[in-house]
Amino acid sequence: MRYSVALLLLLCAPAVHGEDWLTLGGVSYHLARHNKPSNGTEQENGYDQNEVNPEIGWERRFSDYHSIGFGGYRNSENHNSLYASYGYRPIRLNQSVSAGFVAGLVTGYERYRRYGVMPVVAPVMSFEYRKNRLGMDIILIPKPPINEEAVVIFRLKYLY
Repeated sequence: MRYSVALLLLLCAPAVHGEDWLTLGGVSYHLARHNKPSNGTEQENGYDQNEVNPEIGWERRFSDYHSIGFGGYRNSENHNSLYASYGYRPIRLNQSVSAGFVAGLVTGYERYRRYGVMPVVAPVMSFEYRKNRLGMDIILIPKPPINEEAVVIFRLKYLY
């Protein structure tokens, strides 16, 4: 089931004209910095979340407003995660800057293991400089209902 959504997007996407972006994740910042490691011991900095998150993914922009994407990354719990997403960015600040939300499914988080996937809906701001073929997304993942914290994700993109 967890691979079904990504496979469906992969098979359908080439049939629809659009822009293809290679997404490369990099870093995240967890907003609740007071959490202790799950084993009950205090680490040197008192914090146990991985904030360096290597990612490789793909995003197909169908228009200035709609996109789909999928990929994989090393998550904050140091597990491998896969995601499939839909993006809607109706707010255009100028030719290069847009805002909206992304919604999708993510795997690889221990607290959601019995479900297999975690649903996510998050605001996003995109900076896409098509002339230079570069972009960046800033995504704010809100606090999930199961003992987690909000996180800001910074992701680079390359238009190919």
